[in-house]
Amino acid sequence: MDQHLLILPESLAAEEFVVATYALRLTGGDPLRAALEVAVTQTTGTWLPIAGESDAHRGRVIALEELPVGETARNLEEGPRLLLARVAFPVVNFGSDLTMLLATLLGNDASASHEIRLLDMELPASLAAALGGPRYGIPGLRQRLGVPKRPLVCAIMKPSTGFALRAGVEACYQAALGGADLIKDDELLADPDFLPLAKRVPAYADAVRRAFEETGHRTRIVANITAGPTRLLDNGRLARDAGADVLMVNLYAVSPGALADLAAADLGLPLWAHSTGAGTYFESPASGMSAHLTLGKVPRLAGADVVILDSPLTYPWRPERFALILRALRAPLHGLRPTLPAAGGGVRPDTVPHLLEICGRNVVLAAGGAVHGHPNGTRAGVEAMRVAVDAAIEGIPLPVAAQTSAPLRAALDAWAPKDR
Repeated sequence: MDQHLLILPESLAAEEFVVATYALRLTGGDPLRAALEVAVTQTTGTWLPIAGESDAHRGRVIALEELPVGETARNLEEGPRLLLARVAFPVVNFGSDLTMLLATLLGNDASASHEIRLLDMELPASLAAALGGPRYGIPGLRQRLGVPKRPLVCAIMKPSTGFALRAGVEACYQAALGGADLIKDDELLADPDFLPLAKRVPAYADAVRRAFEETGHRTRIVANITAGPTRLLDNGRLARDAGADVLMVNLYAVSPGALADLAAADLGLPLWAHSTGAGTYFESPASGMSAHLTLGKVPRLAGADVVILDSPLTYPWRPERFALILRALRAPLHGLRPTLPAAGGGVRPDTVPHLLEICGRNVVLAAGGAVHGHPNGTRAGVEAMRVAVDAAIEGIPLPVAAQTSAPLRAALDAWAPKDR
């Protein structure tokens, strides 16, 4: 294997490479050879030298470390060896195509030939700019919604699927009366024959309009347009023209590249990426990629204005790993707009203060069961969430806030731990 591809990071022209960091678990064999194999077989090569391979297109190994750290043979332990390898890939190989970037970093050796996991990827500013990222991001989304600072409340339509249009319209209307900022389709309902987008979206839009005329509070519709590549853009146009305010896709069902194409089409609406199925990418420690890439940097690069995550109070996230996802969505990244995280799955009024401690105020709290399953109905379910959010922001304990809010009191009686 060509050791001239083992170079110092200082010798890289930073704007010409994406640097990937891998965790590589090796049972036997030469660690350096394994790292060089990733660099070559992920770019120009295969399992043996081929005439015509160009160094301009080959990957380079710029760092290789072993854990536990050691420099001499005396430090070697029995059993598999855990390596950290940093590999630089020429941007010229994939250009500004997110699909090919991921294929390069995750394909072949990185998915089949080794126990290897993509931990991070560092992009040059020019590539990030070419990919574009969110068109609206947190500032633009808040401006469109007219909610400049507080956490947003989203009502997820329930049941997830299988209900009649009339029932959906009534649930939507009640959620809007309760003060929901957003009403979102479940990820399991997109464009089925029994409740197609063409009928569902305009009916929901009319429901929230009627609620607005009564309350003065404007609620926005998030329509699930998930479909195959030939229908996705058509669904987006259909939903937009029918009155949707935000377009949602199941990110890893349609692919990040498809989301990037949707963003590039610029339908004039923010994009919401749902995390369904994403665990297949990050839950194995021996393959795939880190959650902060899967749910953070990748959807942000693809153009997601919102990414919904499993709540850290119900999904077994390690706290530091969840913090890295939030960082990947919101921290500065070559001038790209920040993506708004949403927390869903078991979100209830009694969990709001803890969720805001973890996520901060730049978050969407997405509740389904706690809204539609509230003892006093959907409207009360949203009202309880809104009161809980306001109380948490003002530092008012929820039991105190519940003294003047029957919906919150009923929610706490139904679901909150009794030792609160």
